[in-house]
Amino acid sequence: MIKLISKGFLMGAADLVPGISGGTVALLTGIYPEFIKTLGSVDFKSLLTFKFKKFVSSLNLKFIFPLGLGIGIGILSLSRLIKFLLTSYPLYMWAVFYSLVIASTIIFIINRKWNNKDSLKYIIPGVFIGYLLTSFGFSLPKGNLFLLIAGAISSVAMILPGISGSFILVMIGFYELILGYLQHPFQKESFISLCIF
Repeated sequence: MIKLISKGFLMGAADLVPGISGGTVALLTGIYPEFIKTLGSVDFKSLLTFKFKKFVSSLNLKFIFPLGLGIGIGILSLSRLIKFLLTSYPLYMWAVFYSLVIASTIIFIINRKWNNKDSLKYIIPGVFIGYLLTSFGFSLPKGNLFLLIAGAISSVAMILPGISGSFILVMIGFYELILGYLQHPFQKESFISLCIF
């Protein structure tokens, strides 16, 4: 149980940092297959039909509870530090975040053996599309509906190895807003916003 909480803590810490994926940490720590299997086996139909016992039995609580606890501890305990560093040393922090993105992209290309001429037909359009998305201010308006959309998009990204959910939040303009809510998660506005998210 302590091991799972520790791995969850590392996933939560990674999910806070743009450029690092919680899914990648899950993959590196060896829990990704069970993590995906557990998420895929959740029986939402039984929840909607009020069969709570069946729903709870589909959750794999021995795995997901300590992991989720660790993720929560990681996010809540480190969000204040990240916010402080972003406020006090913004240039250095964003330099670190973007360096992580660049480094992880290079490592991905090398590991996939995409460092050859044939791969350029995939890499060049990908870089161009990424550039367009970040250059033209693809940000969502603020509001509860868009907070829900931002949460859905970033959650999917956080599960997938190699895609940083926090970096997606940076791209759509919600990263610092969510980080601010995490400073005081039990205040009414923050709690409601985080529940929607």
